[in-house]
Amino acid sequence: FFSVMIAGLMGIMLAISTVSAISSSYQKSAEQAASQLDFMASSYHTWLTTANDLIISLESDEVVQEFCGCQENSGTSYQQKYTDLSNFLQNYLYVNSDVNFISVINDKNGEYVIRGKNSITRSKFDMVYAKNYEKSQYAKRKGVLRMDYGNEYYGGEKYTVTFYLPVYSITTVGKQMG
Repeated sequence: FFSVMIAGLMGIMLAISTVSAISSSYQKSAEQAASQLDFMASSYHTWLTTANDLIISLESDEVVQEFCGCQENSGTSYQQKYTDLSNFLQNYLYVNSDVNFISVINDKNGEYVIRGKNSITRSKFDMVYAKNYEKSQYAKRKGVLRMDYGNEYYGGEKYTVTFYLPVYSITTVGKQMG
């Protein structure tokens, strides 16, 4: 009888310690998951802020302003602005390894310059840009920065986060140029 009682108590203690270990493990897992989610949210916020700052710095560059302020879409002056912007964007891609492609569109004449690490043909860009812009969402509650996540630019082969930001004049407040 005494040994049955000892075995019963050991069984109860084993059950209690097992439940306690499972409960402690579950609580630690939940805390660890919450910590990882906090880290991911913080990393996303930092990434989005950095992307926003880089995009805004592009907007204010003299080469971008000159291209977007250009009325004509042919001639020596236009070609020089196009070439300058093309070189600027290529250098930007070289320095920013996370960027797959970049484009600047002139609102006045409809012309654009696109540069990328992978080939995106002009016809492909023309077909995808308007559709993706329409389905993009505002990246922040305030502001005009929009973003989209999709694989349309690379024909379904590669997903990208695409940012859209209007180019405003640095000399005339509120004047959208591209």
